[in-house]
Amino acid sequence: MKKLFGLLTTLVMIFGLLGFSGCGKSTTADLSGVKDLLAFIPENATGVFTINLKKITRMDVFKEQLEKSQTEPGMKEKDFFQNYQEFIEKTGVDPEKDIDTLVIAMFKSFNMKMDSNKGVAGIISLNYDKDKVLNFIKEKTGEYTVESHGDQTIYNFTSSKNNTVSLSFLNNKFITFGENAYVKGIIDLKQKGGKSLLDNVKLKPYINEIQSGKVIHFVFGFPKELKESQPQGTPFKVDLSKAETLVGFIDHENQAWSGEIKLISPDEESNKQIVNLLNGLKGMAALAGPEVSELVSNINLTSSVEDIKLTFSLTDELLKKLQAKAKEKASGFMQQSEFE
Repeated sequence: MKKLFGLLTTLVMIFGLLGFSGCGKSTTADLSGVKDLLAFIPENATGVFTINLKKITRMDVFKEQLEKSQTEPGMKEKDFFQNYQEFIEKTGVDPEKDIDTLVIAMFKSFNMKMDSNKGVAGIISLNYDKDKVLNFIKEKTGEYTVESHGDQTIYNFTSSKNNTVSLSFLNNKFITFGENAYVKGIIDLKQKGGKSLLDNVKLKPYINEIQSGKVIHFVFGFPKELKESQPQGTPFKVDLSKAETLVGFIDHENQAWSGEIKLISPDEESNKQIVNLLNGLKGMAALAGPEVSELVSNINLTSSVEDIKLTFSLTDELLKKLQAKAKEKASGFMQQSEFE
């Protein structure tokens, strides 16, 4: 149920923010409560995103998008902010004041498709009114069924495609949502105790490195499917058989996006080969124009005995130039198509 999942994750448009350009003052936020959320995620999770929604809503780019949604034609039909004021009025939740942190846990192999709740459960920390939130979701998605699990109530919303999202109010601060089985696992951990993701032997060292104040931090076990084989047609084959974990963060400070992505893989020779290949691709990409050349020059790749590391720092000014260039090319393509 894409619509409901989108409502519940509410501000998880940070991936889209990378395509915009922020500007203005530095922002900070306290993410000390993220460990409280992770303590509700069962140990068998394969990976997790922690998303600092408080910081996102204080960013200038967020405020700029709000303004555009009210003034630019077409924005309301295609943008996250299309129902922003309605959301505030009907739920009583003001994202800029009431939403803190979101954790999204994966219980199957990682993939970037966020249009389904399969193998996914999340917990969001916010100030909310239970009745208003339920009424708003019901209005947007239709009727729901109710079931009990221990002393918790689970609300199940089902779409016409029989895709169901479950939701439960864990306490007066946390709401959990996602696939029914994993929502129940979160409730069980809350009620009965047991091992959480904080106890996961494989991921714990990297979970402990989650940094307060970052916009996004992620930790994932490397998918077994990618370790064993790569899709047919892949132009450059690389050895990922010893890859273990993918970790990283994305942040925005001082008018620039920065981040780090690290693949933990104890294979020095393969790590060198992969970095050499990627650096070669960087060199080819740099020929695409000055903006792209500047982009790839701000992406650095290194290898070691234990890992491959990618770091980047992209100024808001550069992102604006890239965005303008992309619009220019798209416009040229459309004009060419009209004459063909």
